[in-house]
Amino acid sequence: MIRRLIILLLIVGCVLSESKNTTITSRGNMIEYMFGSHKPPQSICLTKEKRKEIQYQLNENIIHLNLDQKLFRADNHVVFSWPLLLNDNSNDYGYHGVSGFVDNNLNYNDNLLDYNCGSRTYDTEDYNHQGTDYYLWPFEWNKVDDNAVSVIAVSSGIIIGKRDGNYDRNCGGWDTDYSTEWNAVYIQNDDGSISWYGHMKNGSLTNKSLGDTVNIGEYLGIVASSGISTGPHLHFETYKDNTYNQLIDPYYGECNNYNDDTWWIEQRPYYDSAINKIMTHSAPPEFYWDECAKLENINAENNFTPNNYIYFGAYYRDQLANQSSQWSLIDPAGNIYDEWEQTVQDFDHYSSSYWWYSYLLNNTVIKGEWTFQIIYNEKQYEHKFLICNNSSIPDNACDCDGNIEDECGVCGGDGIEEACECKNTSALNENGCCDDIEDLGCGCGENDFCLSINEALIPDTYVISSIYPNPFNPTTTISFSIPEFGLTTITLYDMAGRKLETLTNKVLSIGNYSINWNASSYPNGVYLVRMESGEFTQTQKMVLVK
Repeated sequence: MIRRLIILLLIVGCVLSESKNTTITSRGNMIEYMFGSHKPPQSICLTKEKRKEIQYQLNENIIHLNLDQKLFRADNHVVFSWPLLLNDNSNDYGYHGVSGFVDNNLNYNDNLLDYNCGSRTYDTEDYNHQGTDYYLWPFEWNKVDDNAVSVIAVSSGIIIGKRDGNYDRNCGGWDTDYSTEWNAVYIQNDDGSISWYGHMKNGSLTNKSLGDTVNIGEYLGIVASSGISTGPHLHFETYKDNTYNQLIDPYYGECNNYNDDTWWIEQRPYYDSAINKIMTHSAPPEFYWDECAKLENINAENNFTPNNYIYFGAYYRDQLANQSSQWSLIDPAGNIYDEWEQTVQDFDHYSSSYWWYSYLLNNTVIKGEWTFQIIYNEKQYEHKFLICNNSSIPDNACDCDGNIEDECGVCGGDGIEEACECKNTSALNENGCCDDIEDLGCGCGENDFCLSINEALIPDTYVISSIYPNPFNPTTTISFSIPEFGLTTITLYDMAGRKLETLTNKVLSIGNYSINWNASSYPNGVYLVRMESGEFTQTQKMVLVK
């Protein structure tokens, strides 16, 4: 069992805990570790006066644009896709945490109630939190500077308001100008509900104008910290209509006093426990919690020489008491060199937490590409690093000779034309099928894929590239691209958010895919197709017209 001495620091409403101790590995090594947790401070996003001013201006825009004549009015309320998207090439497993849900208790002064009957929300002497706050984690300011996380539309609709040009590096207690306005986009969704997306980066907002339509999953801006804000986060807020008399809490739960069902296509768990990032460091990272908007010193390093300490780091969200993490170091031959277990037992819930273990690998270990692995909450996380005698190899090298991976993930390879699943023994046959991969390809099996592998066409982004025809009757083809090997799920929903079918739930390699959907057994209407692969999600509409 890991035991720790906890030091608590209160920094302008931000609770930080740090501790150092040691643990014993399976090889009998005593290694030192540091644990820390971070809970972002909370503050009112908009004054009452500013909120009324925004509502008035949005209604003026609705009248001016005559939007009631443009809206497609659904019989049921719209359902939301996820509002954030990771843009960078960091290969992070996640990028966010939740610092506050909607407050369902209308009393003030610490009378808190979230949708799940907990207290993960906040209020003041005259304000109840009216949205959901998604903050960046870890290395929040680095993410802002790198334009790492986009805000995307949760539903299709029409832009009824935009505000840009405001300072975007506010931190609450550090010389914040509380009269400043946020950078935000306001959308009237297809059912007439209105969603606010606030605190975005100066100059990052969509180029679209008032009255333009946006599609579900479409780019709106970059997460930052404009307006009254304690740090980089998205404030997402929704109302049933433009009277603003009924707030919507998009999360369903026993204590949701605003609406009786979820507004999410797929609602995430209340405690969405996961590891956002796993990496190796040359030294412990430096967080500057007491200095506003100062970039963290990450000390990232993937190439090491023997007899030097390596700092193995993991950055969790929603880590809970008694959850176990199995940490392993795997040598280039694929054998577990050492491992140890890590648990939390002194605190029920950490919104965001981090662990660093320092480990000395001596000159006797196998040189080459090692794997740092954590199994947590029934999911496996991995990070590759090198131990070589040569310290001058490229940062993106995959072996001690300085080779790099090709598009198919082969170290030192040069790509494999006309191959399936990146295996040079699996050539495409005349039907576009993989000869030695069962049930994959055009005509190889029911509901399977036509895989296109061509060096010139290897995708670099996740995307649902097309749905054709759309509208359709009764079949359509959904085409999508995957730039990385991994589990990919394509799911169909109706407009009420009910799951209809899962078209695929398979581990797929890099490639461009297409799959047919036959909707002959379904009535006319609008349907949603959702693609999930890693942290990527995208949702698009399809219209069935018989």
